[in-house]
Amino acid sequence: MCSLIAIRGRDPRHAWFVAANRDEDPARPTAPPGLNIGQHRKILCPRDKRAGGTWIGVNDGGRIAALTNAPGLHPVGSQSRGLLPLTALDAPDLESARRQVRSCLEQWSFPPFRLLLLEGEHALLFQAAEEGLEEKELHEDLIFLTDRFGPGEARVPELERWLQEREEEDLDIDAHLDHLLVVLATGLGLSPEGPFPLRTAEGPRRTVSATLLAVGLGGPEDLRILYAPGDPRTTKVRDYSVLAKRLFGDAGRGG
Repeated sequence: MCSLIAIRGRDPRHAWFVAANRDEDPARPTAPPGLNIGQHRKILCPRDKRAGGTWIGVNDGGRIAALTNAPGLHPVGSQSRGLLPLTALDAPDLESARRQVRSCLEQWSFPPFRLLLLEGEHALLFQAAEEGLEEKELHEDLIFLTDRFGPGEARVPELERWLQEREEEDLDIDAHLDHLLVVLATGLGLSPEGPFPLRTAEGPRRTVSATLLAVGLGGPEDLRILYAPGDPRTTKVRDYSVLAKRLFGDAGRGG
């Protein structure tokens, strides 16, 4: 299943650590993280080559957008959900992103989704289902979403224990990202229905990529983006952090 983890404020230089598995048809073509120039912002993200959208990315203002599917029927003639993270990332500021996401939903229909926007101290969640759109601010330090479960509906107990045991430790960025990669590859979620894996190894829709982000409070030196173009248990993770200099430019983060 699609799995999304966001961890708030575990490092004084990094506002968010984010880890995501994407489940999709393996035949659907995708591109690895690259720089995309929007109308207002530069965006670093992988891309869906068929529909042109993305499921996770960061812009030159440090805003993260991450998407999962949600339960429900696909409306006839609906647009690709991947257009929503791009729309949110290209907005000048978070309030504009909120308005533009809502504007998209007023103009077009989309299959059910969960869209998480992270910027500074803010974590804004949009959940769209057959009964309508829900928008709310999340205040948890550990946010866990899947295509089946919304916030608070499932947990990752092993990750919770790992974070609690190291609460007083001064861990570096790599330690966080390395452990999050292990969680994506081998971790189990826990819901009232029982445990479930965070990756899907087999089937027509299975885990086709994993992305890890560490987004800091400064310029390019504080951004890390790692990407595995396949099952994170069997596929080598590649470091695309060098693209941060192109995202932020020589002068640092844009306004």
